Amino acid sequence: MRCPVSRRPTPTATKRLTGNPGKRALPKPGQEPDPAVVEELPLPPQWLGKHGVEEWYRVGPILIDQHLLTVADLFTFATFCANVDILITAVEEIESEGMVILGARGPVRNPALATFAAATTSVRNMAAEFGMTPSSRARIKLPTDDGPSIADILGDNEEDAV
Repeated sequence: MRCPVSRRPTPTATKRLTGNPGKRALPKPGQEPDPAVVEELPLPPQWLGKHGVEEWYRVGPILIDQHLLTVADLFTFATFCANVDILITAVEEIESEGMVILGARGPVRNPALATFAAATTSVRNMAAEFGMTPSSRARIKLPTDDGPSIADILGDNEEDAV
């Protein structure tokens, strides 16, 4: 009997942002790996293609602004960008050669279509890991400024002191 495939665990940071919908106890600080958040986008890896480098500079600053990119994530982010490069390159080949090309025995499906499909799946899966899809973003609730500030709670508000 085959073991069913289990879902990947949700990162604690994501659970906190979503309000811990499962209501299970969360690990205390220091009980799980906590890689440093990237504060400045490093240079892209040399092995990224042209479109991958463009994606690196387009999406990287957004992830950094949202504190979603850590040092441990850089290779996964680079892989995401590489798959974007592969996807765009496949689209360009399909546009120039067509969906059907002439093979040794006649017309065949352009192999770039399979490359496009595989890269699309990879990009979509990795984008979800970084909260870059509508459904993954919908699960994240960012804190709002509607409530009292920590200064108000602690009674350190300068306006009250006057």
